[in-house]
Amino acid sequence: MTWVVVGGVVFVLVVAVVLLATRKKEEGPAAYAARMGLGYHDGVVQGMIQGFTVRVEARAADRPRAVSQTVYRVQFPQRLNMGLQVAPLAGRARSNRMLETGDQAFDRAVGVEAGDEAKAAALLDEERRACILQLVETYPGAWIDDEGLRWATEEAIGDYPAFKRIVDDLLDCAVVVFPGRAARRAVRTAQRARSSQ
Repeated sequence: MTWVVVGGVVFVLVVAVVLLATRKKEEGPAAYAARMGLGYHDGVVQGMIQGFTVRVEARAADRPRAVSQTVYRVQFPQRLNMGLQVAPLAGRARSNRMLETGDQAFDRAVGVEAGDEAKAAALLDEERRACILQLVETYPGAWIDDEGLRWATEEAIGDYPAFKRIVDDLLDCAVVVFPGRAARRAVRTAQRARSSQ
């Protein structure tokens, strides 16, 4: 009787280890892409979510002891065509080419330059400034230009919840920043609510 119990316990443990090993093998960028409805090819996760192109690329170091990098991008459905460059100041001094929004917290933390300053000033309403400020605080080095948002990190793609959180945060900010955002935001909010259930 004891051998039967011991054998049963060993069998259960072996099955659990095999299942965990199989699950670990299935996890990774390709599985993450599939779970989010995106494609995966040659180390690149890419696809469309609500009209925004999402691209995550893991770049391996090209020489020994070099740091590898993961680059997250969310591209707007259309170019903004204002020569926009938004980046955290992170200790850099403001240049005289940077726009002043009058929002002290934003102006201390974020540098904004644009070829079409009137368009850029109109774009940077209170909601967008708050979103951009949150973005650069959460993702140091995040960048916004006419094409979309970008953030690079020296960390590899993490587990699925971390990967999804980064993609969702960048996508949510892109939806807020992109002009004509009201309809897209309503759809995005509904989509996020469904995925969290």
